[in-house]
Amino acid sequence: MEFANWWWLAGIPLAPLPFIFFRPRGTVGISHKQLLTGVGNLAMLEHLPSAMLAASLALTFCALARPQQMETHGAKTIYSRSIVIATDVSHSMTDPFAGRIDDLLPKPEEIPEQLKWQGEYARAASPGDLTSAHRKLRKIDAAQAAIMRFVLNRFKQSYGDRIGIILFDMQARLSWPLTTDLKQVFRNGAFLSREAIDGGTNFGELPGGPIDLAIQHFDETDNCASKVIVLMTDGVADFSPKTQDRLYKLVSARHIHMYLVGIGPELRNEDLPIAQWTRDRCHGMILHAENGSQFARCFDEIDAMERTPVLVPASYERRELFVPLALAALAFLALALVLRAVLSRAN
Repeated sequence: MEFANWWWLAGIPLAPLPFIFFRPRGTVGISHKQLLTGVGNLAMLEHLPSAMLAASLALTFCALARPQQMETHGAKTIYSRSIVIATDVSHSMTDPFAGRIDDLLPKPEEIPEQLKWQGEYARAASPGDLTSAHRKLRKIDAAQAAIMRFVLNRFKQSYGDRIGIILFDMQARLSWPLTTDLKQVFRNGAFLSREAIDGGTNFGELPGGPIDLAIQHFDETDNCASKVIVLMTDGVADFSPKTQDRLYKLVSARHIHMYLVGIGPELRNEDLPIAQWTRDRCHGMILHAENGSQFARCFDEIDAMERTPVLVPASYERRELFVPLALAALAFLALALVLRAVLSRAN
C-alpha cells in the first residue's frame, strides 16, 4: 500500500483533540437506571462521543492521504538488466587516446529526435568540438562517446534496461541514477567529458569508492535479477587484499556481474590488482579499448552477453482505498453526534 497524499498522515496526532475540547462536564443522569443493569462502568459512556469523534478525525486524515493498492494484470517476459557504468575521471583521463572521436560518437542521423537536446541546451550539448580536426581525443572523450553509443543502442532496442552513471576519482559520485528513462541518461552523457577532472583513483581502498556506491545504489533502488557493474579506468591505484575480500563479499552476495574496461595500454597485461580481482575473484571479464573501434566493440560485447529474461507485470493499476475510510469516518461522526445528543438529554 502507498499513499498519494502522504502528508495528510501528519494530522493523525491531532485526533485526540476531541478529548480536550469536548471532555464531559458534570454527571450523567439516566431516568431508567434499570436499563443499565449489568453495565460495568457507567463513566465510559461519557467518553464515547469524544472517542468516536477522534476515530472519525483519524479516519478522515487517512482518507485524505488517499491510500492506494498497486495491482498487476498479467505478466510478460522482457530481456532486461540494471547496469551501473562507473567511469574514472581522475587527472590521467585527460591523456591522449588513440583514434578519433568520430569512430565512437553516434552520428546525428542515428539519434532519434526525442533523445536530442532542444532549445538553449542543444548547442551546449553538441559534440562538434570533439570532432574538430584540431581536437586531440582524450580518454574521457572516448569514454563519453562509448557510453552515449551504448545508451543509444539500449534505447533503440527497447529492452527495458535500467542504466545509471557513476563518476569517480578519489571519491565516487552519482552522475545519474538508475532509470529506464534512457533519453535522460543519453542527454546527461553529452556533458560527461566536461566534468571536473582532477585527483587520483580510488577503487575502494578509501571510503566512497565506485563499487561501494554502485552496490549501495542497487540496494536502494533495484530488484532486477541481472545486475552489472562496468568499471572504466586507465589508472593504477592501491587495492589491498583486505579491500578485495570486502568488495568480493558484497558483489558475490548480490550476484553482480563485473566488467573492467581498460582505457589505454595500462591494463593490457592484466597483472594489476584490480584486473586480477575482476578476473580471478569475481569471474568477470576484462576488455581492452586502445582505440575507437576497440572501445565500440567492448560495449557491443557487453550488450550481447548480459541480457537475461525477467518476468514483469504486463500492466499496472492503482486501486483507490479511501472510500471505505471516508464512509467509516462519516459513520463515526454520526454516531458521536447522536450519542452526545442522547447523553445531553439524559443529564
